[in-house]
Amino acid sequence: MMEKFLKFLPQIVILLIVFYAANYFLFVRPQISRKKQRTGLMKSLKKGDRVITVGGICGTISEVDGDAVLLEVAEGIIIRVMKPAIGQVTEAAEAAEEDVPSSVRQWIDDEPGEASDVSADTGERTE
Repeated sequence: MMEKFLKFLPQIVILLIVFYAANYFLFVRPQISRKKQRTGLMKSLKKGDRVITVGGICGTISEVDGDAVLLEVAEGIIIRVMKPAIGQVTEAAEAAEEDVPSSVRQWIDDEPGEASDVSADTGERTE
């Protein structure tokens, strides 16, 4: 009986090694890379980033405070969210600044009472 077992022992050992190697490359290694990516995301959060939390709340980071962020979800409404609750960054602060056309930037910079020079029909500026 022992002779039969010893006859197949090298094949069993090879099969176990292949099984453990496959598990490592299919499950463990991808998990390690996801963890590194997630850690990088947590470290890269900064003021002005537009984010979505794991609960689906969208907002803009108004302040990074240790392991929490203050998230502005609407004008004047700020909530405190822990960094691990941030699911993804939808738009980085630099990209948000670069994507704004100069005409829109000028409208944003206008004083509140200066909006009367915008056409109600076309939405364009009438100078």
